[in-house]
Amino acid sequence: MKKSLFFILLQIPITIISIAQQNIYIYTPKGHLVQATFMNNEYTEEERDSIDAFFVAEFQQATLLETYGGYSTTWKFNCHGWAWHVSEGGDYVWIGFGNPYNKDEEIYWTDYAVPSYVVTNVPKKGNKVSYGYFGDYDHSAVIYSVQNENPPYGDIWVTSKWGPYVLMLHKIDECPFEYNPDSVKYYRLNPLYIEGETSYLCYDYPRTFKSDITHMPDSNLIWTFGNNLVQDSEHNYDSVFTVIGGPSYGWSYVKLEIKTKTGFEWESSPKNFWTGVFNNTWVDGTAAVCPNSVYTYTAQVPGGHSPSYSYSWTYPSNWYNYGQNQNWITLQTPYYPYYGTVRVSITNECGSSNYSGITVYPGYNCGGYYSMSPNPASDVVTITINQPDPVFEDVDITDIEVSKFISTDQITYTVRIYNSLGTLVSTVSNIGRIFDIPLLNLRNGTYIVELSDGKNSYKEQLIIKHK
Repeated sequence: MKKSLFFILLQIPITIISIAQQNIYIYTPKGHLVQATFMNNEYTEEERDSIDAFFVAEFQQATLLETYGGYSTTWKFNCHGWAWHVSEGGDYVWIGFGNPYNKDEEIYWTDYAVPSYVVTNVPKKGNKVSYGYFGDYDHSAVIYSVQNENPPYGDIWVTSKWGPYVLMLHKIDECPFEYNPDSVKYYRLNPLYIEGETSYLCYDYPRTFKSDITHMPDSNLIWTFGNNLVQDSEHNYDSVFTVIGGPSYGWSYVKLEIKTKTGFEWESSPKNFWTGVFNNTWVDGTAAVCPNSVYTYTAQVPGGHSPSYSYSWTYPSNWYNYGQNQNWITLQTPYYPYYGTVRVSITNECGSSNYSGITVYPGYNCGGYYSMSPNPASDVVTITINQPDPVFEDVDITDIEVSKFISTDQITYTVRIYNSLGTLVSTVSNIGRIFDIPLLNLRNGTYIVELSDGKNSYKEQLIIKHK
């Protein structure tokens, strides 16, 4: 029958000693204070030998682990002290000493708004375990190994300190503490993030990144970084890492990997950011354009637009600039657009990029539209119906009804003009391919001109600016 620690205590002959203790404060992995107790007293060598031998005989499937001074038994720390602090390289302390209702170890998973440990359903190497009598969670341990990594999990082996006695490697349920699988809680380290800016970084400028794991003495924090960055060796230590921007340009990153002394591993998402000028910026928009049409082009900025950036645009000389805002520009094509480019140069604190962008050219399937001249207009605008060139194919026309071709000169066109609110402000009808529309009664502003031939309708934008 498995014996409880209280029953074992009665069987071990030890010298009654006065407990010399000192209350101190230690840190959680995220740097919050937790009360602990430092013990000045220790067993004699004969007592430590005797207690070690006793537990080896009583728990033959467990393995005795060496601790303070070459023995396993020591007064220097208890189970909570081991699991949450000593096992990760901290000083020898007791946590929750002398009061079964004193749950000082709970700060590790409450730990203000950002706990150092969080509950997990996955028992893995390096995770902490809490269990004990009647679901009271008065015993803590560290997972040493798990037989199966995926459910159903096999034998779970842990290391735990048995009160003021031995440190043991044992199956989770082979110890003097009550074990109920339904009331065990597993905890894993909770490195939520790394702090650091992701805006562009200029040449020779420093940037510092910080881990929120700040007080784990024997953990290994491994920082890695991408191209065009140089490590600043004078300002780096464990949880703080500084890089300097290189002379080139492009995307880069900083990333952190944590490996604890007990075997827990975690890797952060990379902090991605642009370094240097925005060279070879690309522009989104329509390449195949139609006459007298309005298009918007957008500069795709690495990392997104910022109000601190400025943009310089170039576009074909006979295109009209409706206006630009932030990282986009709106342009209107002329009646006969030719090949050209819409390009942009972006300036940030690192400098100005080269001009680059999109090649534009006359599009296909632009038939059925019309032209307005001038645009912007003042007193009158001329509407020109653009007759598409006929297309001929070698086809068998037997039994096909042939309709008479109707010239655009014989079609009645209705022109409706709408203001920016969508209100109809003018209607005019005309026959012929070219006709004028008076604008004297319309105020300055932007309008939509709709032309209908009775079957189809087409819309274009018109700007009115009276002299």
